[in-house]
This record gives sequence, structure tokens and C-alpha cells, in this order.
Amino acid sequence: MTEENKKTPLTEIARLRADAIRLVADANRMLVSNGRPAAAAPTAGRLRLALLGQYNAGKSTLINALLGARVAETGDRPQTLRAHTYEWGGFDIIDLPGTDAREGEQQAALDEAHRAHAVLFVVSSQSGIELDTTWQTLEALHRDRVAYALVINDKQPHQTEEDERRHREAVLGRMRLLSAQRLQGRGPDQALWVNGLRAERGRLEGVDAFVRASGIELLEIDLAERLYRNDEVLRDLSNLATVAGVLESLRAELAAQLTDADTKAISDAVAGCTAAREHLTMAAESIAAERFA
Repeated sequence: MTEENKKTPLTEIARLRADAIRLVADANRMLVSNGRPAAAAPTAGRLRLALLGQYNAGKSTLINALLGARVAETGDRPQTLRAHTYEWGGFDIIDLPGTDAREGEQQAALDEAHRAHAVLFVVSSQSGIELDTTWQTLEALHRDRVAYALVINDKQPHQTEEDERRHREAVLGRMRLLSAQRLQGRGPDQALWVNGLRAERGRLEGVDAFVRASGIELLEIDLAERLYRNDEVLRDLSNLATVAGVLESLRAELAAQLTDADTKAISDAVAGCTAAREHLTMAAESIAAERFA
């Protein structure tokens, strides 16, 4: 399988994060080679995104839409019988067994969710909110204090936009009612509404109108916020400024001894750290602004 060259917010975050990790590693090698201690750096494992939900809720379709490539199998038959990890562009995307799986599989899915930087609990708009297993899983997520986003995937065909709007309002209203009854007000504050098939088609075929109409962009904003909050590398943007400062100090101290090539290498490293920090900060500010809007 070959990776398609499509940018999505998630793949762009992963790319910038990888650049930041590489710059810090390069800078530290340069510092150590010049007899200086390495700058502190956060642990840099892969980003882990877990998708939890009933069979055929549309988890695999959402994976394809979020990554802009057909990396997960989709279909009417249950596709996820056990936890499956897709390694893609800096991410480990963990497609977990359905919440209507056997008890052991359900517990394994919850255990994986605990280890993720972000968790999506995907429910079908057609029948998902009426299932006991949906509410049992929500109860378990709250009991175990798993931070997650509830995603309702619209799988209902609609004749008109008005039909779609009425369906969405009815489902969300029913969700709030059941949440009050089953979780006594401890349910999610909101649900993200997404048309997974529309989002997948829009991303794979490059149709922006489908992407905008699908609701996937609001989901990506929510996901980006969770990643910035829960990942050490993204959370500690100040580390890039610290590394740049240490390199500047090294350049000043060794100015008389450095060759032109050494000076250029340090200057490039400083510029790279500064640029990466600015890009990551701008991305975080953009996400916050869009979320507020």
C-alpha cells in the first residue's frame, strides 16, 4: 500500500511534530560534539489515536477521512475483530474491537484507549444510541476517566438538507435525553456530528465541498486540541526555544574557533528550531481561534 500525498490537519501536525523532534535531536548531537550537555527533550514516541465503537459504526471510514488515504478496510461486515494498529505518517491509529464484541475484547479495547493520546467513541446515527452496549461503554469511559470525544456518524440517507437537519436534531435530542437517564448528567458535554462516507469521499477524491459538508473539520479541531494537550512534544513547545537559545550561546562562545561550515550548521539549526516552534504555535492558535468561532 502506498501513501497518498494528501495533507490533512492530522498529517500536518504529525509532520511538524516530527520536524521538531528531528531538530532537537540534531541540535543535541551538535551540542554534545562540542562538549556541551544536551538540552532536555520530552519523550518522543508515536502519536496514538484510538477509535472505539460498535461494529459498523464507521470507525474505519473515519480513519480514511482523517488521514486522506484508504488505509483501513470498510464494509457492511464487521471488520475489526481485535485491536488493529495502522502506522501512518507519525501516527499509530488503533482501530479497536466493537463495543458489542465479547467481554474480553471489550476490556482489551478499553485498555488500549487508556494508552492513547486521543480517543474517539464512534456511534452510528441509525441505531447506536439505543444500544445498551453504547451506554455501558460510556459508563466505563467515565468510570475510568478516559478523555474521549463522542462522534455520531450519520449513516442515514437523506433526500434533502432539511431531512438531514431534522434527523440530526432528533438524534442529538434523543442522545441528551438518554444521557440524562442513563448517566445522570455525567455524559459527554457535546457530540460531534460527522457524515463519515461524505468525509472519506471528499478527502480521497479531493472534493472540498464534501469535506466542508461532512463535519470532519470540527472533529479535526477537537482532535488537534486533544493531541496538543496530551502529547509531551506538542505540549512543550518552549523546548524548541530553549534549544535555540543554547545553540546561540554555543555559537557566541566558539565564534573564533568555528569554521564557516560549523557556523552555518548552527545558524541553520537555530533557524530551524525557531521556525518549527512558530509553525506549531501558529497551528495551535489557529485551532483555538476556529474552535472559538
